[in-house]
Order: sequence, then C-alpha cells, then structure tokens
Amino acid sequence: MTVPAFGKGVDSRGRVFQLIDRPMAKTTVSATPRDPEPDTPADRGMGAVYGRPFSPGVSADLHGRAADPVSLTALMKTGDTTNGWTLDATWSGGTAPYTAVASSDPSFQIDITTIGMEMDVTSAQITVDPDDGGMYFCVVDGTIASPAVQGSGYDPQPPPETTSASTTTTWWGQEITLYGNFLSPIAKDNLAFMYDLPVKGASSNVPTGSRFANAVTFDVPEDARAFPAIVSTLGKWRCCFADAPWVTMSPPTIGPYTDITGLEWSPLSGNVWVSATGVVEEIDLFNQVPSVVWTTGGFTLPYISRTTTTGTVLVIDKTSPGEILEIDSGGGAQHFAWTTDDGFTRTVTPVGLAVDPDGSAAYITDAADGRVVRIPRGAGPGSAEIADAWGGMYYLGFGDPCGIDVAPTHEVLMVNENDGYTYKLTGPTTTWLDKGVGMGIHSLDIDRDVSSAAGLFYVTSHERASIEAFNTRDLSAGGAPRYRGGRLFGLGDGALALEPNFAFAAYHHFPQKVILTNEVEGYPYPSKYQDADRIIPMDGEGWDGVPLRLRLIDPPDLAPYAPAGGWPDSGDDQAGDPALAVPPYEGNDNTGYADPDYGLSLNASGPWTMTLDVVPVAPQVGERAVYAYYLKVPARYSGDNFQVEIIKCDATGTPLPQRVAAMSSIYTSWKRIFVERDSMFRKGGVLAEHYHPDTCAGAGLPCDQIRVYEWTNVQPDDWIVVFDEWAGAEEFLFFFDRLLPVRQVLTVGAPDDDGLRVLTLDSALDRPFLASPSELDPGGDRQPLFCEENWENCHVSGFGVVSGCDLDWNQINAIDSCFFNVDLRGVER
Repeated sequence: MTVPAFGKGVDSRGRVFQLIDRPMAKTTVSATPRDPEPDTPADRGMGAVYGRPFSPGVSADLHGRAADPVSLTALMKTGDTTNGWTLDATWSGGTAPYTAVASSDPSFQIDITTIGMEMDVTSAQITVDPDDGGMYFCVVDGTIASPAVQGSGYDPQPPPETTSASTTTTWWGQEITLYGNFLSPIAKDNLAFMYDLPVKGASSNVPTGSRFANAVTFDVPEDARAFPAIVSTLGKWRCCFADAPWVTMSPPTIGPYTDITGLEWSPLSGNVWVSATGVVEEIDLFNQVPSVVWTTGGFTLPYISRTTTTGTVLVIDKTSPGEILEIDSGGGAQHFAWTTDDGFTRTVTPVGLAVDPDGSAAYITDAADGRVVRIPRGAGPGSAEIADAWGGMYYLGFGDPCGIDVAPTHEVLMVNENDGYTYKLTGPTTTWLDKGVGMGIHSLDIDRDVSSAAGLFYVTSHERASIEAFNTRDLSAGGAPRYRGGRLFGLGDGALALEPNFAFAAYHHFPQKVILTNEVEGYPYPSKYQDADRIIPMDGEGWDGVPLRLRLIDPPDLAPYAPAGGWPDSGDDQAGDPALAVPPYEGNDNTGYADPDYGLSLNASGPWTMTLDVVPVAPQVGERAVYAYYLKVPARYSGDNFQVEIIKCDATGTPLPQRVAAMSSIYTSWKRIFVERDSMFRKGGVLAEHYHPDTCAGAGLPCDQIRVYEWTNVQPDDWIVVFDEWAGAEEFLFFFDRLLPVRQVLTVGAPDDDGLRVLTLDSALDRPFLASPSELDPGGDRQPLFCEENWENCHVSGFGVVSGCDLDWNQINAIDSCFFNVDLRGVER
C-alpha cells in the first residue's frame, strides 16, 4: 500500500490552547536571604533578598528589595530559559493595603512594572523574562512611598487580570460581566477582545474607596466568536489564553439537541443544517436571535451529509436505513436511492453519511461490517450498482458518528477508529493511508474551497460534529455582509458553539503597539515583535502551498472617547468604498492615506501595498504551514488602527470574495514621547517678574524681594537657590554657590489680587534673572506662559528649595534630599 502525505489534519477544537501557549518545564530553585551589600539602599534600613542563579547555565540573578516595615522573600516556582520564570513572592509586616513593583533598575527610576496595588494579600506571583538579566522587587504598605513614586512620581498601573466571568456561554446581543483586578473604573477604558472584535465596556463596578473596578459588563456584538476572557486596559493586558476563562458562543434559541449526528453549512443559503435524535432542521444561525427555518420530526436517528453543489443534503435514518432521502433548502424531501439492490442485499448500519459534491453518489460508513458502501444516485432493485467495501478495505472501525467526507475530486476521506488514521479511498479497490489524527474522532470535513487533485485539506474534531461556516448576513449596523468565517461545533451536551477558525490562525492575537520613532537607544519597543520603527513582523498559518489574500483595513477606534457609531466619514478607506466603513469592522477614521509608504509587504524594506498574497509553507511534512509578512504604519499620525483580513483563495490562488477566514489582531501606531530631565527640585517656584540688581524687581519692591506665583512651595527659613537657563540645578549640585545665589527666605507674603506672592530674602541677588511672560487665567490669577520657542527669544527663571526637604529614611537620594534624580525616557503615559 502506498502511503503518501497529501493533506493536513487539524483538530481545531482540541488544540485551542496548544496553538497559543507552550507548557513550561518544571524547575525549582530557592532564594535565600543574606546581608545587604555595602553602599546600597538596603543600608538605609531596607531588608534585601538576593536569589541564586535561576538554573545551571543561566547567570541572571533574582533581586528583591523591601522597604521597612515590610519584609520580602521570594521563591522560584517554575520556569525555563525560553518561557520565562514564575516566582512566588511573599511578605510580612506593615499594614495592608500593599503595593508591589518591579524594575530592572535597582533605583526604580525606569522600566517599572506594578505587580499589584490595593492588595490585602501577602503573596503574589511574578513573571521574569530571563533575557532581562535580573529584576528588583519592592513591596510597601501605605506608610511609605514606593521607590517608583519617589523616583518617577507614580506607580504605573498594573495590567488588568480576569479571574472569572458571569457566564461561560453567551451569544450576540447578550451581556457578559468579567470580574478581575486592576480594571479601569471608566467602563469604555476596558476592552474585551472577542476573539478579533474589540468590545468596549458598557458599565463597571468600582468598590468604595478603590481606584480600580472589579467588574466590567460588555455587550456581545454581532459576529463575535468564542474568546478567552482577557481584558485590556490602557493598552495593557495579562496573558495568556490558558489562564483566562474560555467563553463559548452558543445560540440560546437553538437546541439543545440529543446526540448531534451531523452539521453542515450551505454556501448557497448561508444557513446551517443539523441532524440529531428525532430531528433534521435548517437554521438561520448568524443573527442576534437565530431561528429554525424548517424542521422535520419524521426521523428517529438521522445522519446528514454535506451539501451538494445545488444546495441539497442527503439523509439516512439509522433505525430504518433502507432509503436515502435528498432534502432541499425548503425542507422538501425526494427519493435519492435505496440502500440495497440486486447485487447488495444486506442491511447497513449507518454511523456516517457523505455525498459526492456533484450529487452523483452517497457513501455510508457501515458499522455492521466495518466497511464503506458506495451507493450511486437512483440505486435500488433492478440494478447492481452499489459497491461494498469501497476502497477494498474491510474490518474498519467507526466512531458514532463517524468522520467521512468526499472531495470535489471524488476521493473519499474517512477516519478508522481502530488505528486513529485517516484513509483516502480513491476507487473500488484502492485506499491510501494518510496520517494519524488520534482516537475518538467523530467529525471530518474536507475544505472544498481549496482541495484539488494537487492535494486534499481537511479538519477533524473530537466533538460530535464540526464544520466551517461563514456569515453572509448584513450586520444590524447597516453594513454589507463581510463573510467572516468560523468553525461551528456540535457539542456533547447538545449545544452549538461558534469559534474562530484556527486552521487559519493569525498569531500574536493581542493588540499590538507599533512605535513610530524610538529615538533613545536602549529602550525596547512595547511589542516584543517589533524590531524597527513603524514596522512590525506578522505571521499566521494556513494550508500548505495554498495562497491567501491579505487585505489591510481600518477598524473602529479603540479609544474610550470615540463615538460608538464611528467617526464621521473622512473619505475612502483602504477598500475604496466608504459605505463599508461601519463598525464592527471598518471605522474609516485613520488619517494619512496620502502617505504611500505604508501597508503590507513580504519584505521589511517594502514595497508596501494594501493587499498582499502570501503562501503558507510547512517546514516539514506534518507540521503547520506558516507564512510571514510585515506591516508598516504611516510615519506622521499616531492613534491610527490597522487590522488585516485573511481571505481564502482557491487552489489556483484566486481570492474567494465570500471567504474571510480570519482577522489579525489590531495594531495601533504610537508616538513615544521621551522626557529627559536633570536633577529637579522637589519644592520651589517660578519668578513672575524680571529681577535686576540695579533696578531690582520693579513695582517698588526692595532688592531683597522677588515676586513669584501663588502656587509656590516654600516656607520661611527655607534656603533656596535661584536659577535660569544659563545656570541650572546641576550647577548648584557641582559648584554650590559659585554660580548660583543661595538665599534664606525670611517671609512668604500672602497672594495678591493677581495670584502672586512676594518672598523676602536675607539679601539681594547679585545678577539678573528674567521671568516668563504671563496671562490671566479664567479665575483672574496670572499664570506663566512657558515658552514653546527656543531660549534666545523666551526666558524663565525659578527657584528651588535646597534644605530641609525630606528627612525620611526612604530616600533614593541622600537623606535631606531636595531633588528628584530621575530619567523619564520611555514613559508612555
């Protein structure tokens, strides 16, 4: 027997998680405390924990640090050098609530991640990337500011996490509430990605006294597929699929059935056929309220086939299997064939039924004798056309129901339960062995769109029934049909479930930021997949050697302030038809279309187009066929959103306009604003009038007085230094009073009608200081107009307090420090 490799089998439902996550190896290492090293912050009263190396051959250390009164310990739990390390951190002392932060910088000035806020617990799991070389952790209670607050002024909001859902089964138009931690109190700030449709929150629940929501309710949109209940807030999320509740998309008005035996989607009507105990019916599935088009109860245990090219299906009843009927889309039944003739007289026990697409013959998996029986249209008494043991195979094993289908090439594929292999039956005595798909397979459907003499492609499933289906209905928002695909399953509990079609998976299925410019070396892109400005690699999978057409579209704006119906029409979108620009697919709100230097390409250097043809290739026989390409966003505009439609092609590479197999994640262009600052005063203010030692401050002020703005932060007896653009805080630090005058504040005057104060100093200043211009604010107070031009045309002078600023032991800088020593480059909020 010849054993060629001619196709690809995918258990779509059974491998949902394997497509996304890799299991982590088990490694356990302990972290033991030791004395703080000299000249570290730990010398100022902080306990320290340093970890041993992660594992042999990995040099990176785990570092932990906790500010009194909280003591931190950490224990390695699991991990490896590929997937990262997961650690259990515990702490004691202090008073809840706690804040836990992590950073690759021991001073917590940059690269800060907040592990948790408002936590009543005394433990947390921490994930460490082995490429980071080491991480520092700190846990504080409410009595002390974290190092991140002391350094950059705030603890970054931690990524939200979803812990549970109000239901794990829902449908279009229904509500679902997701519960978790660190959700945004602004409902629309929370996005649930129902698989490739982003949905903004409709309402949120915020516990009293908390800055976070613990529950957000979402309205399930039309055309949603099953999804992992993961919420994104402010561009952050916590992965992964395996950690989130899986929400099934199941129509509540259909079923449940008893022992589903078959499913089929009709390309002609767009409806779904179902067979189960006592019923065969046609369903208008793709609506908010799915309905039964027609049903018949004249069967006890029916099995149905795929549709023929004319839109009919075949039906046979297991309890009375003498006749095969042909049913049209209106429910009308006609005789197709008898199951016995002059040459074939035994009674069959059908557990599966298939039809040649052209309607010329039926194929039954006969459980009584373990054979496939071919029955031509019109067979019966007076003829001898029925072929027993088609393919020459005997003693086969069949599940109930059994996976069997016929290709446009008239070749039959079926699953042999005895050995878990698929077989290709090409003639009366010829069978080819394909590949192992495992035991317990009940469904097999051939992708008729792409299968040809060059190769057959098919999907198998352990569920009772499974079929590829596309939505051909108009959306309620008024848009044209988009023909989005999915995979429909008949489950063991009798329900139907609509899920993404993982045979055409688009990888990295979380929202990705694409940075336009990354001017400061050493700061990574937010998406680990991006490796060049404006350009991000993308990839996915499909059938080996069968082209796909990719199309760049403009999805609706994800921002919470964007109108629900989309922005007003701003011109043609990439599809060239503004009428299509309605949610949930195309928002038509991007700008910068005149820029030709963006789009999709097979090369990182371009050229760039709005559509692109790719060909998935399997590295080796039996492996997934993958493809790779690049997305480049326009240079000028941030906030534009991009998504890629993945359109099926036929075997010749011709795009099929009614077959959108999948969609990519949403990619948003971002401008990264870098802020670099010198040592900055913790307390001080800004001069409101020019000062010159000859004319003093004007307005009749003595030379030992300066006029400043009301919001000045200074107290009598403070020592201050006055500075401008020619001599700043760094000069004071290194040269003390050689360049900048240091004066003591004797009195701080009350604010006048213009919102200005007068400071009386212990002596006059010894050189001029120019103030910024000012204007009246709506409250009648003067406020500075800080310059947007260069220093040659516009000036500003200020003062900073240089004594008695902060005597606490929690300083990153020295005790009594009056400065923020911080680098805010890379901060994105």
